[in-house]
This record gives sequence, C-alpha cells and structure tokens, in this order.
Amino acid sequence: VKKSQFGTNIRVDVTKRCLSLMYQFQTRYILDRMYNFSTVTEQEISMPTGNITVEAKVQEVLETLNKGAAQIIAENTGRMYGNKLVVGRDFRSWLESLPNIYWVQDPKGDPGYESPRKLGTFGPYEVFYDPHQANDKGFMTYRGEFWADAAYYLGEFMPVVPTDAVTLGTDVRSAFCSMEAHKYHKPNAVVPLKFVTA
Repeated sequence: VKKSQFGTNIRVDVTKRCLSLMYQFQTRYILDRMYNFSTVTEQEISMPTGNITVEAKVQEVLETLNKGAAQIIAENTGRMYGNKLVVGRDFRSWLESLPNIYWVQDPKGDPGYESPRKLGTFGPYEVFYDPHQANDKGFMTYRGEFWADAAYYLGEFMPVVPTDAVTLGTDVRSAFCSMEAHKYHKPNAVVPLKFVTA
C-alpha cells in the first residue's frame, strides 16, 4: 500500500531507520566509555562572558584549550595535539552565540532528532555535540589520518545487515546483525573538560 501510494519501499525505510538506531547505540556506547574511562585529570575551560570583545573571548578559550587539553594529548601519545571536541549544552550555546566568522557551522545542520552530531569547526577543532553529556562537561581527543590513529576505534568484521525473513506462526520476522571489535586504545588521549563561565 505504501509503495503504491507514496512510491517508497517500506523495507528500505525500515532498514534505514534500524541502521540509524543501531548507529546511535554504537555511538552512545563509545562516547560513554571514552568519557567514563579516561585516565586523564579533568581540565577546566573558562568561557568569558565579561565586558571584553568577542575576539578576545574566542582567543582566551582557544588559548586555554591549546595550552591544557591539546598539549596533554600530544605529550601522552607522542603523536599530535588534540583536534576533536565532544561537548554538552553549555559550550554548544556559547559557541553558537558567536558570530560565524569565529566558527564554521557544519553544512548538514540539525538532523531532526536529538543525538550526537557534528556542530562544526572552532579554530583547529572539530566540535561534536552530545545531548547526553552533562551540560557543563565535554572531552577532547584526537584523530589522525590512519584509521587506528585514535584514542578509540571500531573495527567492522561484518557490516550491519538484515537477516533473512523467517515465518513464525503467522508473522514474518527479520532482524539485523553485525560483527565488530571495539578497542579503547589510548585512554590517556581523552581529556575530560569542565566548562565554566567567567
């Protein structure tokens, strides 16, 4: 009925929705493990709100990020400075209050549902928003060009695929399966952050 009325295949729609949901579950698992099992002491990042120019506010935040969290990652890994931020609502609100000359918003925009997603870039950092992160919390990590050059990686042995449809009584059932391995390789390359207004 749906195909004849709307020209869409319900099996394709259901598959896309299920894959999206499974992706969210994997993302949630990885982000929670990265934050909860980091071996680095939390760093405080001050977001100035005083009577100074916007440029000075941005410079102060970037300087604090670079001197603290980013340098810790470089020293602990021997590889590079931190280049990824995962943040809660407070830093997201501060960032989005800046004129867009100070940060580049992700062109994909809001996906239409509340899940972890890329916000854009701020200085040398790719910034991701996690709605389940505490409002004033976040973390910094890094990612290199090679797939295993990261604090945490996921290796897919078999991608997420639908199983064959099986008739059970009067119902036809189908499921999804995948095979992957998780490795939290460098817990010392994930720096928990606490954002405070000053």
